[in-house]
Amino acid sequence: MSSRQKRWESVDRASIPISTLVERYLSACRSAGMSRKTIRGYDEKLRRYVRLVGGSLGDFSLQSVRQHLTDLQGARKWEGHPFMPPTEETLSSTTVRNHGRVLSSFANWLQAEGYTEHNVLSRLKVPKANEIRMEP
Repeated sequence: MSSRQKRWESVDRASIPISTLVERYLSACRSAGMSRKTIRGYDEKLRRYVRLVGGSLGDFSLQSVRQHLTDLQGARKWEGHPFMPPTEETLSSTTVRNHGRVLSSFANWLQAEGYTEHNVLSRLKVPKANEIRMEP
């Protein structure tokens, strides 16, 4: 085992701030050639999680993400936005679903990069989006 691998094994990964891991994830997305629009969407959704839930990797769990998605279902549109005033309207089911998908993708990356031994969100069921019916 190399000394680098020994150092990695001795790191207390559970104490790494989620905000640091989000930055690393976004950097990995940029280096993988994802579009700026995709990265901006990931950034907005992950930063909202960091702002509202925060914590460290040890706090990133199925239960915390489920609670976050539940809270988003009742969140007002534009709440916390720097320029737009909040409305009485809540976030759409599609928006909440997209938050779940981004967090699930982040969890996949955490496992692939060795930050977690398994995908902590593997059992996450993202909320279904309401169907929009098109009239002919």
